[in-house]
Amino acid sequence: MKSVINTASGRTTIFEDEEGVHVRVALNNGQVWNAAMFTPGKEGDLPKAWGAAIEFARSIMTPEAIGGVL
Repeated sequence: MKSVINTASGRTTIFEDEEGVHVRVALNNGQVWNAAMFTPGKEGDLPKAWGAAIEFARSIMTPEAIGGVL
């Protein structure tokens, strides 16, 4: 599964692999960073990991966090 959030200053991608749910940020200036990884605590907790990743992505994709332009 994969989700992409595009803004004026870049893109945040949330994706799932065998390790968990990852949040990756790619800014228009070329900077790319792996912002976070959320692992499910036990079988069946993957929706909670996705929820945590989405909440985290929303918190970092603010004008203050990305240089004032969204």
